[in-house]
Amino acid sequence: MLVNNNNQGQNGQTAPLGTPTEGQPDAAASADDQITADAEGNAGATDPVSELPTRPETIPAEFWDDENGLKADEFGKAFADLTATLTDLKAKAEERATDTPAEAGGYVVDVAALGLPDGVELDENDPALKAARELAFEKKFTKAEFQSLVGFEVQRQIAERTAYNNRLSEERAKLGDNAGKRIDAVTNSLVGRLGEKGRALLPLMATAAAVEAFETLLRQSGTSFNNSGRTETDPHEIEGYETMTFRQRMAAIESRKARS
Repeated sequence: MLVNNNNQGQNGQTAPLGTPTEGQPDAAASADDQITADAEGNAGATDPVSELPTRPETIPAEFWDDENGLKADEFGKAFADLTATLTDLKAKAEERATDTPAEAGGYVVDVAALGLPDGVELDENDPALKAARELAFEKKFTKAEFQSLVGFEVQRQIAERTAYNNRLSEERAKLGDNAGKRIDAVTNSLVGRLGEKGRALLPLMATAAAVEAFETLLRQSGTSFNNSGRTETDPHEIEGYETMTFRQRMAAIESRKARS
């Protein structure tokens, strides 16, 4: 059966093709709205930020790059250097262990290596040497270190003694050509009069002034001195001198002077 469109026109005008009827959605408008909404949504979004590497706590900052991460070359070189150092320290520790005595008595002095002057010997019974051995054992010195310690002290003492002898020579020169005789005269008188007590005074004659002071004291007690030494007979040669009282000795000395 054929449909006649003119019959529809009796109730109203027929809607043109493509024109939406009232109350029905516009498909094109809906598509446009969707596109607009997508565009607005994308405009509010941001591109995802790429994550940067994070430095582990075990990696020092000097070996880390904030953008690229671990500096492999620098880190590898540092690790190799550290390994070499530890290996060297271990070797030295093992060497020290083999050269460290198990007791203080194991520290032996190589006297020949000390280079002592002729006539100078090492006193093995010196308390200072015993103390040095105990110190070396306490501090775990090697034998070589102990040898160096003893060598240092020996050289110090030699230098000290040399300086002292030089000063003595200078003081003897002040006493003139007969310095030896003058010193011997004072020495004999002090020891002869006072025995061991007089001998204890001898170290005091380290200067020319000290020798001259003893000469003065001995003159006042009856012994005469000049630059050649004692000039009169020692009072001890007076018969019975040792058994005399002090006044008797002085009287005998004055009597001898009067006869001279």
